[in-house]
Amino acid sequence: MPKGVPLPENIPADGLTTRQRRNQPVLAVHT
Repeated sequence: MPKGVPLPENIPADGLTTRQRRNQPVLAVHT
């Protein structure tokens, strides 16, 4: 998923499936 690398913050549940667990604190801040 190349879209999950450059825009990890713009993809809430599209490309943050695997990074969602690693970026849990990041998703909480953007949510």
